[in-house]
Order: sequence, then structure tokens, then C-alpha cells
Amino acid sequence: MNFVDDQSATLKMQELLNYLYTSSDLATRYIQEVSFQKNDIIVEPNDSSNFFYLVQSGVAFVEAWTESNEREVLYFLTSNQLYSPESLYDDFKGYLNLFPRQLRAASDLSAYKIDCDFMMDHLYAQPKHLNFLFLTALRELSSAQLIFHIHKFPTEERIDRMLQVIASASGEQASESVLLPSAINQSVLASLCGLSQSAISIRLKKLVKEGILSSTHTPLQILKPNFLPH
Repeated sequence: MNFVDDQSATLKMQELLNYLYTSSDLATRYIQEVSFQKNDIIVEPNDSSNFFYLVQSGVAFVEAWTESNEREVLYFLTSNQLYSPESLYDDFKGYLNLFPRQLRAASDLSAYKIDCDFMMDHLYAQPKHLNFLFLTALRELSSAQLIFHIHKFPTEERIDRMLQVIASASGEQASESVLLPSAINQSVLASLCGLSQSAISIRLKKLVKEGILSSTHTPLQILKPNFLPH
């Protein structure tokens, strides 16, 4: 399962970035390489700044605040994924204002910070790149939608499917196993799955006994990546 990222999307994202750099002598004014440490807030809730963030390396969480003033992870971004400013979603603005998002570095992270107006001005004459940009933005919404649908499954299957989604999106292949980012701990899994941390702990321990996980400690290592029945 290719959740968000795939080789084709990675290449197209690099093509888009290369085009922006070569299409204008002013590109370096509008495209900045930025770095963040783990837990840094990249975009605050209700931030009206008009920038895209293209993740180079690391993991970022898109979060919302709950009524009890706790952070809830809605979905996550990995390498070559784009966080789009809300101005791109004019039709959804009213909806998004009800659920202000923030972007937080879940690990040390490097990214390109791209001025939205600069990008859009240069892509209007390039239908191929513009189409890819909007498909990428739709993928961002689809990421959240997929996680929402996973919530419909029973507890154990919900956790299993979330683990496989994360492995597909951001796992690192190690021989026949897959290593998840260290940012994906039990607390984050609980938030992504909409479950208690104790439910996550119980299921992870069971997966260790079944030989699917190496341990319950981060970074989680999936020894049998295709453990879900097809």
C-alpha cells in the first residue's frame, strides 16, 4: 500500500522544485531552506502566513487542539510531502476555521518554505506542474480522510492498519523488516487511532508475542510487514 508517497510523486515533486528554481532569478528570495528541531511549531493554529512547506527529511504532524486543550494528531507528513496553506482550500475555509490546524516537527526536520504567490504565479503557465500541485493538495486531504476511515474498524484491526499505513508512508526498509520513525510512539498511535494509550499498549504487546513486532519500544520495528490479511 502506498499511502501518500511513491517514487513517481517524489520525482514529480523534484521536477516542480527544479522548475521553480530555474524559472526565475528571484527564486532564492521566495524559496528558503529551513530546519526545525523536534517539537518545534512550524505553523501555528490560525496562522495566516501564505507558505507551502515541502518536507525534505523528517516527520511532521498536522494537529488540532481538542476541547480538553490536548493536541490530537490528525495525520502526518514525510519526505517530499507538501503542507499547503489554507488559501489553497478556499472552498473549505469555513470548515477549516472550525478546526484550526498546526504543523509540528515530530522529529528533527528540514523543509523548503515556498511563498504561495510565487509558486502559483509561476505554475499557471505550466499545466503539468499546476495539476500535480493540486493533486498533492488533494492527497493531503485524502491522508486525513484515510485515517478517519480507519477509525471505523474494531480496535485491534484499527491499530494494525494504522501501523501498516505508517510503515508504507514513512517506514525504512531493513532487510525483511520495516523500521518506523522514532516519532511514532504509543502516544502518537493512540492519537492517530482515536484510542487510549492502554489499548495501544495491549495490542503492541500481543503483536510482539505473535512475532510481528520486535518490541513495544520506539523505534517500532515490524518484522512481518505484510501481516495484514489481503
